Amino acid sequence: MALRVRPNHLPEIIYDKIQKDLSSELLRNALLDACEAVGAVGMVAEFDAHCERNPLAGGTVALAPGELLGHVKPEQRTIAHIARELSIDPAEVAFLFQGLAGELTKVDNDLAAEWFTEEIVNGPGQSISLARRVAWLFRTDPPAGDPFLCDVECLPWNLRLPVCANLAGRTPPTASLDCVGFRVPASCVTSASQPTVFDAGFEAALHYWSPGGKTIPHPHRPATCSGAFDEIVAETPMLREVSPEFVRFKSKVS
Repeated sequence: MALRVRPNHLPEIIYDKIQKDLSSELLRNALLDACEAVGAVGMVAEFDAHCERNPLAGGTVALAPGELLGHVKPEQRTIAHIARELSIDPAEVAFLFQGLAGELTKVDNDLAAEWFTEEIVNGPGQSISLARRVAWLFRTDPPAGDPFLCDVECLPWNLRLPVCANLAGRTPPTASLDCVGFRVPASCVTSASQPTVFDAGFEAALHYWSPGGKTIPHPHRPATCSGAFDEIVAETPMLREVSPEFVRFKSKVS
């Protein structure tokens, strides 16, 4: 079976990525057929709906026993989400994040760890997931015991996080981003797979994701930031499953 021709209204950059994608040709042709059938107006919605129905379509990735993978998020957005889920003040969550990162007094750090156990592991926070649909994780090569033994300030750029994407009408940030990093044990990672266009969706495929299983650093990253990581997608772990020792940092400025 050959890959069908590009629908006229599908951007060439996305079609090129679909051609190189690691998912089956059957799935990719079904996606292209769906885009052709709805026309330009409904294409983005249909593209994303098709991706929602077919996550984790890449090849299986074997993880090393005891391996820790990394996951990075903008901190303020994460704090706001957890505060909403637990119906508490975001300022309280921000303070607890500092304690989980070991940045306060020993007493406050210990209290933050107790909070994580009582509220996240055993309490109402049990239902909080690490990501919305699938989790995008990074790993070192070779796999390391700690994925954050690197220049963490470069991670948002080297991982090409969406917040660093040069989307239409938005330039890469010129101020530092407050980020939080999670160490994710391989033991809680289910269905680890190579990323495909079905995990990315339309906007990501258009602006900042590329096939191949490795992150592509942002072209406008700071001069001192270089390197790429193996990237993995998986069923999203729950927050209670990650290491309670958070990593907080500010990104370098481009």
